[in-house]
Amino acid sequence: EFRRVLFRSQALSNGVINLVAVLISLFCSFYLPADRVVIGLALAFTVSYWIGLWITDIYVSRFLKKRVLTSQLPFYFKLFLIAVFSYGIVRLITGWIDPLWNIASLAVVLLTAVGLYLTIARALKIDEVSQTLKFFLRR
Repeated sequence: EFRRVLFRSQALSNGVINLVAVLISLFCSFYLPADRVVIGLALAFTVSYWIGLWITDIYVSRFLKKRVLTSQLPFYFKLFLIAVFSYGIVRLITGWIDPLWNIASLAVVLLTAVGLYLTIARALKIDEVSQTLKFFLRR
């Protein structure tokens, strides 16, 4: 019984995630300027995953008798702050780059964003990021 209900819950959660992502993505593609569509798509997926996480938390709490999401919010909030800070720095840097050099701009943005995110996450001692980094460095 538990497996059947959990599977249905996962399918429902994934369905809602995809529906929300598609609806917001369509809205962004029709109403945002072309240079902002990618940001809108990122927002669409972010919002859809948060809604899916909330729905999954509701279903899982029925079996665990406690809300799991509440205990994880500080962790997600830290990751959010790191991402926002990294985005702000990258946004400043891209103002100095000549937009005609698309490949160079992309490389600078990717390297800066990833480097900042990993550095700040390690400084804040977020174990999941450190473990993932160690895994890839060992290979």
